Amino acid sequence: VISGRDVRLLVEDNASFVKNALRISDMQGDLYFNRITLLAIPQSQSRLLTLLLGFVAVCGRRRADDTVTIELDLTHQILSEILHLNRVTVSRLMSNFANAGAVEKMGRYYVLNLSVVEILLDGGTNCTE
Repeated sequence: VISGRDVRLLVEDNASFVKNALRISDMQGDLYFNRITLLAIPQSQSRLLTLLLGFVAVCGRRRADDTVTIELDLTHQILSEILHLNRVTVSRLMSNFANAGAVEKMGRYYVLNLSVVEILLDGGTNCTE
């Protein structure tokens, strides 16, 4: 025999579990939608820059001038898996971004120069050539 109090606690726990599961499901849905939107960008250069700006929005730390540090331990392999690109393509693009002054590797983290990234995204310079 289960007491009424125990039943009430189980129902409350279950309701809490369902509510949290739905919220997690909504967040996963948003994440998948954002990823599909990201993958729909036709140019690899724009796709990678957009992903980096997404990381800036979530965990970027503003530095002097117009630069922001992405405080995540990102590897080219991780970036390539997110974007469904070849790791060599990501490495080449990151090297081109570094040469253009848009991205700099500082220890484990990347530093983005937002004004240069904006120019690259607006099509002012194509880093793939």
